[in-house]
Amino acid sequence: MNAVNKLVLFTNSQISIIPLMINFAVVVILSLLLKYFYIRYGHALSNRRIFANNFSIIAATTFLVITIIKSSLALSLGLVGALSIVRFRAPIKEPEELAYLFLTIAIGLGMGADQMFPTIIVVLLILFVIVRWQGMKKTAENHNLYLNIEIPKIASEKDALKQIDSILKEHSNIIDIRRVDMRDNILHATYYVDFDNNELLMSVLENLKKSIPNVAITFIDQDRETRG
Repeated sequence: MNAVNKLVLFTNSQISIIPLMINFAVVVILSLLLKYFYIRYGHALSNRRIFANNFSIIAATTFLVITIIKSSLALSLGLVGALSIVRFRAPIKEPEELAYLFLTIAIGLGMGADQMFPTIIVVLLILFVIVRWQGMKKTAENHNLYLNIEIPKIASEKDALKQIDSILKEHSNIIDIRRVDMRDNILHATYYVDFDNNELLMSVLENLKKSIPNVAITFIDQDRETRG
């Protein structure tokens, strides 16, 4: 019994400082690289730069947790108990955000487990696939334009969406609604649209302003934004 208690409580070894610092440096570099790729190649409609600022913190925290608990069975069991009590709630609205968060956590897990080279190689391969995939999508699509519409104090969400659709169909070749949020009688709608020229885009902007009072409009083409 004493041997078992010693195994549970004292199954740890001293953590070497130099390997720890090297692994931590790799975690920071990989997370910053992931941040750059997310800002450059991501398609989330939220502010990607602000969201990506969390990557280094999440990766470093995961690395610290894994580094500490990997050498102690007691700490590992304690972590399981703590996670069963604490519930993390984050406003993740798009699968892409969740995918990048998982990749960030994977960086911390891999480096915390002293799997430096497999972690670096796999992360670089994933980033390479992202770049290739985005290149293929750009060659297949002529436009990548999003329309964000915010309407305050609407009477009916269904009627408001019908009105927006009717205006967009008059000018846009493609209409694909991507997100609809309704909070405090304020409608937030996001559409993927395609216009043949800028004149049609401006016509949509003018018609929406004339038809819908107090409407706020944002056109997004990934690299630059146009607000109206």
